[in-house]
Amino acid sequence: MRISTKVSMSVLFLSIAALAMHSCKKDQPAPPILTTVEPTEIEQTTFTSGGNITSDGGEEIVIAGICWSTSANPSVKDKHTNDAKEIGSFSSKLTGLRSATKYYVKAYAYTKAGVGYGNEVSLTTLPEVGSTLTTTDVTKITSTSAISGGNITSDGGGAVSDRGVCWSTVENPTIEDDKTSDGTGTGTFVSNITGLFPNTTYYVRAFAANSAGIAYGSNVTFTTLSSSRTTSYYVSPTGSDDASGDITHPWLTWGKAFHTALAGDTVYFRGGVYSVSETNGGGEVMDTRYPSFGHNGTSSNPICYFAYPPDFAVGNKPILDCKNATPSDVFNIGLRILYAEYIHFKGLEIRNVWQRGNAAIDVTAVYVQNGSWLTFEQMTASHNGGCGFFFSSVMGTLNVINCDSHHNCDTVDQHNYRGGYGMGMIGYCDEGATYKFNGCRVWNCTDTGYSSGNESTGGYQEWDSCWAWHMGYFYEGDGVGWKLGQSVRAGSDLKRLVKNCIASYCHTNVDINGGAGFTENNQFSYMYRINLHVYNNLSYHNDNGFMNDNAAQTPTPDGQNWYRNNIAYANNTTLVFRGAYYHDHNTWDSNVSLSDADFISLDTTGMSGPRQSDGSLPDITFGKLAAGSDLIDAGTPVGLLFNGTAPDLGWAEYLIPK
Repeated sequence: MRISTKVSMSVLFLSIAALAMHSCKKDQPAPPILTTVEPTEIEQTTFTSGGNITSDGGEEIVIAGICWSTSANPSVKDKHTNDAKEIGSFSSKLTGLRSATKYYVKAYAYTKAGVGYGNEVSLTTLPEVGSTLTTTDVTKITSTSAISGGNITSDGGGAVSDRGVCWSTVENPTIEDDKTSDGTGTGTFVSNITGLFPNTTYYVRAFAANSAGIAYGSNVTFTTLSSSRTTSYYVSPTGSDDASGDITHPWLTWGKAFHTALAGDTVYFRGGVYSVSETNGGGEVMDTRYPSFGHNGTSSNPICYFAYPPDFAVGNKPILDCKNATPSDVFNIGLRILYAEYIHFKGLEIRNVWQRGNAAIDVTAVYVQNGSWLTFEQMTASHNGGCGFFFSSVMGTLNVINCDSHHNCDTVDQHNYRGGYGMGMIGYCDEGATYKFNGCRVWNCTDTGYSSGNESTGGYQEWDSCWAWHMGYFYEGDGVGWKLGQSVRAGSDLKRLVKNCIASYCHTNVDINGGAGFTENNQFSYMYRINLHVYNNLSYHNDNGFMNDNAAQTPTPDGQNWYRNNIAYANNTTLVFRGAYYHDHNTWDSNVSLSDADFISLDTTGMSGPRQSDGSLPDITFGKLAAGSDLIDAGTPVGLLFNGTAPDLGWAEYLIPK
């Protein structure tokens, strides 16, 4: 069939028109097409993102970057970067952000056709942290100064507002201790440390402060140089703390001496009564963590606090009298010594530290905690409402030589019974430490003469030629000469040695387990018996002579818990051994007779008499063996000196008259 030319021309026109319209639509510019890159390198105030432009929409790209906001759907009306002008990928580094903040991010590209946006991503910046820094080694050390500093390698996201070093005589000093202030910002800095004391070990740390807090560098230790000076000072009840401290211008208070004397110095206390009237827990304090409260000596240059020898020789003792002191809510302490090292006390007396009707407080005449290498010689604690001497966590060797503690009684109900804290000397001895008591006396106390505490932590304690008598009697105290303790850890090494000691007239009014001359005091099932040696002692006229309990666990291996060469005489009960023990050559297990005739004297009167001129125990005849006694040479060698063919039984060897 023949098609009309008119119709054909119409179809052709429509086709051309349609094609033209299609061509015009394809060539019209459009906004760019792009994607947003996931953020990386996120820090407290920065992160990195970017975009990838895959199409410019037919128009030249004028500018491209990323925009961001703390609200969703950010646009170029918010903060944005300028990073690119062509198709392809680009990177954007954002700065000046807030830490720990959530941000929303989009890539964008702008042409004449409009703005194109990539997909929205989000992130949270990191929180601020303390700065990262190190402490510079200490240089240019003198007896009173040194130089250190630090290097701050990162501010942790917050500007460093202060920096410097801090120092103390104990580890890990803080800005609460002595410190310098050496500018702001990161980088290295130098610190001048001044006001130090000679021959003293210090710990120093760099610090940096920002809004996240205080950051510290590591500890650096240094010791100042020794001073060439060695000085003698004097203290007198008629002195003045404003004086120079020489013999004609003495100080008044013990505290003045404590915070002035340095290594190698000696302070002499003139005889007389030093009254204290503190209202917050007692008398004098030595705390060597703080220079204003005391200083440490050294092994070659200890600090000595001595009674003035000419006064002491005629019985004129320096006495710290605390009868006017008011307890705190927790304690009343006559002389408190904390963290002291290489100190020697001699000839001082502390008395009249009282409860004052308050059962909730602990009363101690001489309280010593921490520190190391201390010596207490010819010291006296008397007429106190609690313990005479309390030692805890003293490392190295603690020597207690020729000291007396007497008339200590807590009359106010403190531990559910009166009299339970009236003690002579208590020693809590840590692993690795040694406590030695030599020539000491304790009498007229309501509870215990010598105690190792209920929970030992593994140190070694020794009593040589010590006496305890008239324990108990008043109120409800235990009435015990020695409590040798138990341990929180099992072990077979020797932890206690008691030799040449006397316990007499120890009684209790209430406790069937008390009233003993010597007891192991091992009554807790969750603890362990300690291995001990009890050699050549006298237990006379006590409720019980020697005793132990079976509650504490027995360490493995055992076999060192030995009792040898001891005398138990005229006690209400000779022995109360409920647990295992090892024994031979004692009066109760040997073929010897025992009567008053075996002794020169059984009169204890002279035990509290004056000491000899060198401070040693008075020369008495109580409990010494009489000529012809079959207790002479009846013992077995235990490492102590003896006369004759074998050691004698009891606390003193029989000497053949010349």
